[in-house]
Amino acid sequence: MVHDTCVTLSFIPDSYQIAVSITDETGKNQSERLIAVANGIIQLIIYENDTTNLLSAACIEFSRLDQYYVVSIALCSDGELVPSGISSPAFRETDAVFISTSTAPAEAVSSKMVSYSPPWTIGDTETGTAEEIDVFILPMIAGDQVEGVLQVYIRSSATVTEQELTTLQALANDIAYGIRSRRLEEQKAEAISQVERNMEEFSILNDHIRNPLQVILGGLAENGDAAHYDTLAAQVEEIDNIVHRLDQRCLESEKIRDFLRKHYHF
Repeated sequence: MVHDTCVTLSFIPDSYQIAVSITDETGKNQSERLIAVANGIIQLIIYENDTTNLLSAACIEFSRLDQYYVVSIALCSDGELVPSGISSPAFRETDAVFISTSTAPAEAVSSKMVSYSPPWTIGDTETGTAEEIDVFILPMIAGDQVEGVLQVYIRSSATVTEQELTTLQALANDIAYGIRSRRLEEQKAEAISQVERNMEEFSILNDHIRNPLQVILGGLAENGDAAHYDTLAAQVEEIDNIVHRLDQRCLESEKIRDFLRKHYHF
């Protein structure tokens, strides 16, 4: 494992000797990187409105971690986990195979707890390039719902502390919250659009009822059929009143009025 070290040289007073101090700063630097990544992801959750862009940018942030870490995100979709981003493109195929063959991701989703996979072998054993990696699967939880999993691949030459896993779990939940809030906004926008379409279609339907009746009355007036004109005119007026009342009831509906007040300010 490559260590980040700080070497300090100090002359010993009244001598030609030097005191050498070597400090291992690997853990400190790794923690600082993790804090920087966490701050970057929180900013994304606040300001990035598109879910796809959020996940892509979050994986770019995760790529700033220790080179021996690889972080991937898989979202739940119709009872299955779908790979949705990874911090190292070289691990994309490995990630897809792991998700499709290992039971650990599904266990993390069902238990809502961190799951650990036994060492996972990557590479080619025949050529001597095989390598065993540890995998921690962190459920992405928002409220009481699991939105997906965040998988942390840790290569054999790396170390991970409990505090770092705790921080990663908090980030996984933050991302899940971001995904859920954006989904709710999308559903809200779709509901508003559907109400608009319904109101428009209702108005069109009312016009489709009124217009043919006016054409019929106009035809009777031109033909000079006074005997039937007065009778039909009374019925047309009654139908028009009914349609008018339907329009009024639609606008008087408390839900419709709330909708108009909230989104159209009248």
